[in-house]
Amino acid sequence: MQRYIFASECARVGAPPSAPMGLEMVGPCIIGYGTPEQKEYYLPRFLTGQDYWGPEYHR
Repeated sequence: MQRYIFASECARVGAPPSAPMGLEMVGPCIIGYGTPEQKEYYLPRFLTGQDYWGPEYHR
């Protein structure tokens, strides 16, 4: 339900789409299972778009 509300609100205000691998797939896994160091490093980078993960691409 939270994801639906978030997606609805983003669409309502015309927010650009997020990178699905980082925010929607990898981010929740890091939140649930990552070390404190991984959380500190990756999560802010996903939010700013500084780090993007895809099926064949990671920078």
